[in-house]
Amino acid sequence: ENCDFPAISEYGGGLSMPCSVESIANGLRSILANSITLKQMGRKAREFVLANYHWDKISDDFIEMFQNILNSKQ
Repeated sequence: ENCDFPAISEYGGGLSMPCSVESIANGLRSILANSITLKQMGRKAREFVLANYHWDKISDDFIEMFQNILNSKQ
């Protein structure tokens, strides 16, 4: 099992790695050793969060979910 947030990894804002101390330490070393990669990943993660985790999006997702539930009951 990997220790990650799959959507962030796929977007380029993080790493996916096995859940072990050694793997996490190696992942941290690799991104901290390259400040350009670290900055790029940080920007990508921020873009992802701003695009997917704001109240307008969250409320739209909830409304859609409730509409789907209501439609399935009819």
